[in-house]
Amino acid sequence: MGSRKTGALKETVALALLPGAMLFAVHLFFIASHLYEWHFAWLDTPMHLVGGAVSAWAAWVFWLHLRRTRALPELPGWFRDISVLGVVAIIGILWEFSEFLTDEIRATLLQGSVADTMKDFANDLLGAIFFLLAVRRRRP
Repeated sequence: MGSRKTGALKETVALALLPGAMLFAVHLFFIASHLYEWHFAWLDTPMHLVGGAVSAWAAWVFWLHLRRTRALPELPGWFRDISVLGVVAIIGILWEFSEFLTDEIRATLLQGSVADTMKDFANDLLGAIFFLLAVRRRRP
């Protein structure tokens, strides 16, 4: 029985994290090839929107796993949605801190300004909201 739970957890982790890992690989490619700087500076906004949706996906999958394994009690949908948005907000904050540290350590300019950081946070959350609305349309 224990190995069955372990297998289910491994599947959940893979399902939750694979889209984010793929998006991160694309992001690293764009950084390494300087495509953000030289050709696609506008791509920052869509990447944050997609990153917010992918982060919401991961939080959603973990939430479903916790419900399925009865590690969480039955809770209202609005509580689940707020929890997912909270996870996305934390991931967005950590991401912006990593950009700041990269700028400080490597003398780059990933963080254009405080306005850019706030725009990035807003796009992270907007991507998560789009995801939650799409899921809600499919499941009441």
